[in-house]
Amino acid sequence: MNRRSFVTSLAAIIAAPLRAKAQSAGRTYRIGWLSSGSTPTPDLQSGFVDALREMGYHDGRNLVIKAHYAAGNPERLRTYAQELITLGPDAIVTFGTPASLAAKQATTSVPIIMLAVGDPVGSGLVPTLSKPGGNVTGVSAAFGDLAPKYVDLLRQLRPGISQIGFLGNAENPVNARTVFPAVQAATSTVGGAAEYFSATKPSEVPVALQAIARSGIQGLIVSADPVIRSRTAEIAQFVAKARVPSISFADDYVRAGGLLSYGPNPRDLGRHAAVYVSKIFGGAKPADLPIEQPTKFELVINMTTARALGLTIPPSLLLRADQVIE
Repeated sequence: MNRRSFVTSLAAIIAAPLRAKAQSAGRTYRIGWLSSGSTPTPDLQSGFVDALREMGYHDGRNLVIKAHYAAGNPERLRTYAQELITLGPDAIVTFGTPASLAAKQATTSVPIIMLAVGDPVGSGLVPTLSKPGGNVTGVSAAFGDLAPKYVDLLRQLRPGISQIGFLGNAENPVNARTVFPAVQAATSTVGGAAEYFSATKPSEVPVALQAIARSGIQGLIVSADPVIRSRTAEIAQFVAKARVPSISFADDYVRAGGLLSYGPNPRDLGRHAAVYVSKIFGGAKPADLPIEQPTKFELVINMTTARALGLTIPPSLLLRADQVIE
């Protein structure tokens, strides 16, 4: 497998001075981790912890990480954000737009490193990517810009698809205001239409899936919103049973039995978040750290699922795939 990565070399960013700063005698750093999902994201968080360890920050030795998962509950998300602030963290890492907004509303002084936020500017988190200017920085994910790609991939899998569904969280402003309109625009260019199916908390995912089953859509785009990802296996199983080709932003969907994913590598996202944290620990200000955007994305294909759906994966896609799961 040829792993694609960010253009900026992680090895170049993690310099010796950063490792040296981690050895500050007697200092214990505190990190808050906030997600609107209900479960950890293993690859993302292992990448984060492993990179910190390589830079000299060891959980339980000179580092304490406190994680909160709001399970799609907006009020709980706000409560957890406030609780993390009371712990006096040196930084807060947020996964997804709702969590990032909740953290920003809770503090204007504690550094916030956001991850997997589709539109940091449009959602009001920062004024610009190059000059965040406040206490928020991190790694974005321009999923709205990828909408034409997702539509094209579905149509390569099953030519002629025109009715496409989008499974997201209507309370995630990026899903509703950026990504889905982009999916609509991309679908309309091929004479089709897109329909939004929302789940604002994990318990609503089965209801959304039943609506999808009644809709007659021919293909499905599955967002990376933490609420949606909390039911990844259930969604993958349902879509396979319904024999609907699907593509997700996140590769854990494919590993759970989904057909296709296209997006930034989660482990790389976690490692990049660790770099930001290390810089913050070293005295850098979030306002001075430009927000990175992934420019390389991984295509993962589940061939077992493809065969179960009766799909022949085009050779061009197989050649481009970063990983093929048999």
